[in-house]
Amino acid sequence: MFQRIPRDSQISIGLLLMAFSSRDNGFLFLKHERMLTFTLRILSTTFFLQSHKMKAGRLIHCTGAILLVFHFGVQSQSIRQIEKRMQSANWSGAKSLLQKAMLRDSGNVELNWLLTEWYYNKENPSHQIDSAHRYFGQSVQFYNLLHSKSKERLNRQGIDESVFQNMKTKIDSLAFDLAKQSNTINSYNHFITNYAKAPQRASAIELRDEVAFLDALKQNTYQSFFTYIQNYPNSHRLSDARARYEKILYESKTKDGTLQSYASFINQFPQSPYRFEAERQVFELATVIGDSTAFMNYLREYPQGKFRKRASDLAYYHFVDEDL
Repeated sequence: MFQRIPRDSQISIGLLLMAFSSRDNGFLFLKHERMLTFTLRILSTTFFLQSHKMKAGRLIHCTGAILLVFHFGVQSQSIRQIEKRMQSANWSGAKSLLQKAMLRDSGNVELNWLLTEWYYNKENPSHQIDSAHRYFGQSVQFYNLLHSKSKERLNRQGIDESVFQNMKTKIDSLAFDLAKQSNTINSYNHFITNYAKAPQRASAIELRDEVAFLDALKQNTYQSFFTYIQNYPNSHRLSDARARYEKILYESKTKDGTLQSYASFINQFPQSPYRFEAERQVFELATVIGDSTAFMNYLREYPQGKFRKRASDLAYYHFVDEDL
């Protein structure tokens, strides 16, 4: 049936349908039932005009333009109403209009921007910085998809890249302040994860690591410092955490002061900086009697011991002395 329409009318209808289904300023016109109804009416009118030898294409071009202007006008009026309610601190009323408008045009730059401002405004009892951040990201994303003319229209209305940058600075700053107010590992991790491009991210990491280190200090166990080392390998507190871990580990494993505990420590943690101290304790406890037999037993039990030369010298000295 479409083939009965003249070539210029077919092109016009095609252009109109493309306009309805294209994204410009975030509109997806084929979402709207009214727009589809208008399109069908235009097709019907085309057949009527064709029977009367008239140029349907021109009418479709004109009708399409009128519909687009009508849509922009209605949307602009809705946006002005939302702005008016926000200016008068009618936050619930503004949110209601925003929700209805977003159901129709969720990709609209201005609507996402207004939601950014709605959630960011501290006077709004329902302000929420993470939501402001989310809608801000959507505003920038949809703005970058626009054609230059659509961007110019928004620029004239006060929405441009400098405004975006200013809002990003404010959102990042407020989010970081909230993280510092909570001053917990979770609050800093939330900021680090969700505000990855914020200039305060490095500071958040350092503060998070500091809070985690203080938590480890409160527990003051080798397990708590081991967990810290595993979780924060790039921390500025890493060397301090390692030192405390090694010291507390050694003291914990050898707190009974027995030969067996020192020998066990050496076997379990051969790379420990406290190994030499453990070796010394093993030597002293194993040779506490001080005769040649004690030193010979040490050499037999600990042939790789750090004090084997000393044990060998003393064993020889006591052996000669005992023979005399």
